[in-house]
Amino acid sequence: MASKKSTQDDAEQVVAELSENEARLKSLIDAVPDAIITIDENGLINSFSQSAEDMFGYAARDVIGQNVKILMPAPYNDEHDGYLHRYKTTGEKKIIGIGRKVEAQRKDGTVFPIHLTVNEMLVEGRRMFTGIVRDQTELENAQNLSTRLGSILDQSLNEIYIFDAETLRFVQVNFGARRNMGYSSQEFRQLTPVDIKPEYTTEQFSDLIQPLRDGFRENLVFKTIHQRKDETTYPVEVHLQLMGNEYPPVFAAIIQDTTGTDRRESQLQQLQKMEAIGQLTGGIAHDFNNLLTIIIGNNELLMDLLPDDDLQRGLLTDATSAAEEGAKLTSQLLTFARRQPLNPKVINLNDLISEMTDMLRRILGETIDLRTMLAPELRSALADPGQVHNALLNLTINARDAMSDGGELVIETSNADLDVDAAGERMEVEPGRYVRVSVRDTGIGMSQEVRDRVLEPFFTTKETGEGTGLGLSMVHGFAKQSGGFLEVYSEEGFGTAISVYLPDAAEREETTQDINDLATSSKSIGATVLVVEDDERVRAITIKRLEHLGYKTVEAESGPQALEILAERTDIDVVFTDMVMPGGMTGTDLIETVRENYPDIKLLVTSGYAEDGIIPNNGTIWLRKPYSLQQMAETFRKVLS
Repeated sequence: MASKKSTQDDAEQVVAELSENEARLKSLIDAVPDAIITIDENGLINSFSQSAEDMFGYAARDVIGQNVKILMPAPYNDEHDGYLHRYKTTGEKKIIGIGRKVEAQRKDGTVFPIHLTVNEMLVEGRRMFTGIVRDQTELENAQNLSTRLGSILDQSLNEIYIFDAETLRFVQVNFGARRNMGYSSQEFRQLTPVDIKPEYTTEQFSDLIQPLRDGFRENLVFKTIHQRKDETTYPVEVHLQLMGNEYPPVFAAIIQDTTGTDRRESQLQQLQKMEAIGQLTGGIAHDFNNLLTIIIGNNELLMDLLPDDDLQRGLLTDATSAAEEGAKLTSQLLTFARRQPLNPKVINLNDLISEMTDMLRRILGETIDLRTMLAPELRSALADPGQVHNALLNLTINARDAMSDGGELVIETSNADLDVDAAGERMEVEPGRYVRVSVRDTGIGMSQEVRDRVLEPFFTTKETGEGTGLGLSMVHGFAKQSGGFLEVYSEEGFGTAISVYLPDAAEREETTQDINDLATSSKSIGATVLVVEDDERVRAITIKRLEHLGYKTVEAESGPQALEILAERTDIDVVFTDMVMPGGMTGTDLIETVRENYPDIKLLVTSGYAEDGIIPNNGTIWLRKPYSLQQMAETFRKVLS
């Protein structure tokens, strides 16, 4: 009996141990993140782990005894039974003992990628198959994202470089780098950043990136020059970072070609410099015009006091001539500074150039061949024809001087339409329609240093006495004040092309009125003139000249004072006002007020220069400083005629 009881106890112990092992095994299987599923040789599910429940959305009790096909999407579910049958009869394997990537289907019908490994075993003489299923969704998403990011980075127009932190040799470069630099991927692997950065030696570059290696800096941004395979160079901005988590550690560099940015910065600096010079020049010319007005006025009044045979008349004549030459100089300065009063008209550049051709040929001489290329359907331009004439004259003379041994000069006209992008490449240029006239020569051309300064007033490369340096600056100022712009293209040894862009008349039509069409009523000499001028000396000589011509005068030093006089007096026939005055009221403000409140009073304005819009384009007559007594007399007769 004891022996029988001992045997029973041993059996119970074995069963208990088996149950314990089974529980332990089940706990272990359920803890595995991969799904574990067993099926019999007919494809029926025998066990379904906790991870399988979580992965597929089924409870084990719902799938045990079901064909494993319920976990497969088409076409795998239709092929499964046939695959099992072939394996049992022929031993042909596709997954068993091999493993492969396939697709599975959850209870809700969603399909997802898995990696499936199947092992075969015999249990009590029956074939059983255990499948280990790993969800590949996150891995596949990461791989897809990595592929997309890699493609984006490789196709980026920016240059992207990965190079070894120790050897500095390039490990990987993107398409942008290969395209911009001209090297293949294989060629890059033989290079380091020093090979494409001529400004650095290996030691200098190592010193530059040492703070990244030491951990003192997270990233580094600096500007340098890149040299292509063909040895041409271009400016770049480098953003560099150490990828210390990689093994081996690498540097990642993103490169931005700054050619356009540097050009814009250079254009902006040049524009700011020219604006500052223009403001200074305009201010000096304005004050100088006032001084010349006083000098010329006093000379003329003194001349009338001397007998015709007096020797001193010659001295006064010379002084007046010198003052008039000074007036021409200020006129040139004001053209550069965009302060020259203009008289814009609708003009056809082809007609104007054709009329000038014979004269230009005489200026150029026999050694220079002049050709014209005039666009057949050229639009009309809106510009001062006299200033266009002067501009072409200046450009032709400059071209002639650049071709001392002869050459070819081409004057070409064309229509030019600038969209937002094209206008944006130039500083202070509005998009729209323009008419372009270009003057090209085959002369000596200009160096970069000369091109940077060529528009500055008084800058010249000619010998002393051969030029004032105002020609091209005047053309530039005229083009800008007209609503257009000027472009200079030149290479040393290959000639120069200068293009003047003028506004299309149809797009920017303005109303102009000839001074001869402004006659209204007739008044005799002896009228009363209210002189409004803030400069006491200019005001005094103006009054003397008017009284010399037979006019009565009243004076005011500001716009508000002039309005007070007009409110008190009814005998004022003409308001003669300067345009630029302190005190918050300009000549334009005064004119508008007088026109509105005293419509019968005639208006005459004077100015040494014209800011944008400062000379009213509404039929008001104006007299440009400095003016002669004869010009003053004629203008007042027109006002009162």
